Amino acid sequence: MKQIKFLLCLILLSNIVLAQKQNVHSAWNYRKYEDYEKAKSSIDAASTDEGSMSWWKTWYYKGLIYQDIHQQKKEASLNAPDALKTAFEAYKKSMEIDPKHDEVDDVLKIRLPQIMQEYGDTAFAFYNRKSFAGAYENFKMRMAVYNELAKYIKLPADTGAIYNEAFMADRAGKTQEALPLYQQVADMGYKDAFAPLAKDYCIVKDTAKAIALLEKGSNMIKSDADILKAYINILYATHQFDKAIEKMNETIKLEPNNEILYVFLGQIYDQMNKPTDAAEQFEKAFKINPNSFDVVKSVGINIFNQAVKVNKQANDIPADKQAEYDALIKKRNEIFEKALPYLQKANQMKPEDEEVSRPYEKTKTLLKK
Repeated sequence: MKQIKFLLCLILLSNIVLAQKQNVHSAWNYRKYEDYEKAKSSIDAASTDEGSMSWWKTWYYKGLIYQDIHQQKKEASLNAPDALKTAFEAYKKSMEIDPKHDEVDDVLKIRLPQIMQEYGDTAFAFYNRKSFAGAYENFKMRMAVYNELAKYIKLPADTGAIYNEAFMADRAGKTQEALPLYQQVADMGYKDAFAPLAKDYCIVKDTAKAIALLEKGSNMIKSDADILKAYINILYATHQFDKAIEKMNETIKLEPNNEILYVFLGQIYDQMNKPTDAAEQFEKAFKINPNSFDVVKSVGINIFNQAVKVNKQANDIPADKQAEYDALIKKRNEIFEKALPYLQKANQMKPEDEEVSRPYEKTKTLLKK
């Protein structure tokens, strides 16, 4: 009698397991006939049932069905808003249960690469619409699929993709998420990551780390002007002018015909209260490109500021020293007359720029007196 009861229990248990796995087989058949609503319902039931949720085939089929739902654009009608991610997680689960199951090649060589490509294409589509948050989320998922594949097959380092993920995180305002990604590719020697990584360190108020990073970058990649420019910006912002000049001269050797570099070098000298050196750099910039707004503006304002200093000296002269006062006013006007054509040209180029229009109007007013 006990043996009969035991056999009955085994038969009952076997029937239960078969019934539970029947949902998996049903899901496969519904998918074959493209009845995705019933296929989804069956596979969802199977993936939450204790009798079938530990079977690799359950999750492999779920991946296939949800990938089909995404490709057939049926997410909305079947209430599967994140079907592609569900497919990825299902394939991943099938591999975790049995990394040598019968459909391993299909998962690793076809399904996951398809999903990775899909996320990459979608990320660029978001980027082209300037929807950086969406681009970032899709690049992040692309890298998640890449990392999953890399567990099972040897893949080349995808520094460009990591950089894209960091760049999109940056553009989406997620600085804290961009930082470790930029750092990862910077550590791999990816030169494009140094400048934005340094910028993000500045955003989080870690200028020491930014400077150390750019020092390393400029030593590693001697011919990279972008890294040197980023380095100079930070040195300038932290008033390390002598070092900024040194790095600026290195950059000018790389781009000797870039007039903006001479403008910036002139601005550094201006901050150091070295107007003669500043003027020399502005004039070099003007010779390279006399039609650049930034150049014309910088030359004009530099000369204007020299006149303003002389004007202040004149105003400080005591009333009983008229001759000294008149001499300084004459000198001031000569400098203003030098500045006027540059300010006038810059004002014509961009009349809305108040940094030009104000000194231009002031120069004209003082010269009329």
